[in-house]
Amino acid sequence: MSCKVYISGKISGVSFAKAYDKFLDAEKRLKSEGYDVVNPMTIKFPDEFGWADCILYDLKELQRCDAIYLLKDWEDSNGAKIEKSFADGIGLKIMYEEKPLSAVMTKEEVDKFSELWKELMKSYSIFLRTPMFNCYEEHFVFQQDLLSLFLYAKDFDVVETLYAGAGAMKNNNK
Repeated sequence: MSCKVYISGKISGVSFAKAYDKFLDAEKRLKSEGYDVVNPMTIKFPDEFGWADCILYDLKELQRCDAIYLLKDWEDSNGAKIEKSFADGIGLKIMYEEKPLSAVMTKEEVDKFSELWKELMKSYSIFLRTPMFNCYEEHFVFQQDLLSLFLYAKDFDVVETLYAGAGAMKNNNK
């Protein structure tokens, strides 16, 4: 007997074509790995169904599955968060298109990362208060780049070097 997997991800706020293609790609990938797949994008709902009606129906479908497969944008979707919570509640296996930080790092690494990140952002915010760095858009992009580096580096020598550099910036701006 093969494992039946329900696909979950962001649908609302995305064009139908884009959402459909994203879910179809996931369906093909999962089927190629031998899973039976429930793709909510292929379910035909009556025209009078609203968002809540669709979610309730989807939860009935999810209940018949062995696992939920969360697309990388699932955290941006209220419906997907509901589906994930429901799947947790009934004991389904949780599968991810992109593993969350907690799945690729130990608790100790996550704790260390969190502390370093907080300290770096404190230093960085002091650095940004200098007149030549008063651009919010660039601040956001730089902060996202730093976060990406942290998430994928998993080399704490690199992270600690960045932290030391941020500390030097902080001390120079006092």
